[in-house]
Amino acid sequence: MNVTLKSRWWLAAGVAITAQLLATVLLSRGPALVVWADTTQMALVAFISVTFIQNARRCHGNTRIFWFWMSSGAILWTTVQWFWFLYEVVLRQDVPSPFLGDCVLFLHIVPMMAALAVQPHFKKDEKGITPGTLDFALLLLWWVYLYIFMVIPWQYLRVNLVYYGNAFNGLYLMEHGAFILAAGYSYRHSSGRWRVYIVI
Repeated sequence: MNVTLKSRWWLAAGVAITAQLLATVLLSRGPALVVWADTTQMALVAFISVTFIQNARRCHGNTRIFWFWMSSGAILWTTVQWFWFLYEVVLRQDVPSPFLGDCVLFLHIVPMMAALAVQPHFKKDEKGITPGTLDFALLLLWWVYLYIFMVIPWQYLRVNLVYYGNAFNGLYLMEHGAFILAAGYSYRHSSGRWRVYIVI
């Protein structure tokens, strides 16, 4: 895809994000805001997933593995957004609380963390174990452990939506913070075109 068309895609994404922000400020709470918010969020997350999948298809070696993990996380994120869209826009119902999709939403960051551990500028392990495979397993176990320890008790064992919401939001924020710090470190200490390689 040529540069002009790529620029148009990114311009469209920027306009959608701006429209999302304006709608949250200008529209009053109600069905119109719910439909607009869920639709634009669904479209943006699906756009991210398609972009990452295209990158995985067109790259090779560790760069492909990097984009595979990134697209895996994006697909999980898109799946959760689809269920939110299904409940609130199609069925016109509130999303159940607690929602099983919250666990999937929480874990969608884990493959993205594994992607950062791949470090595409390094060569594949001679034994055939790709960088990030073991990292993914360890990261998954760690974050699942934290989720079970901090969130599950309020989600299923002794249901308390206030404690559940606080525990989930706090842990989710911590997970995002860890990912952002790791992404910044990886970007600063790596090299190669893969860092800016985005295909639409």
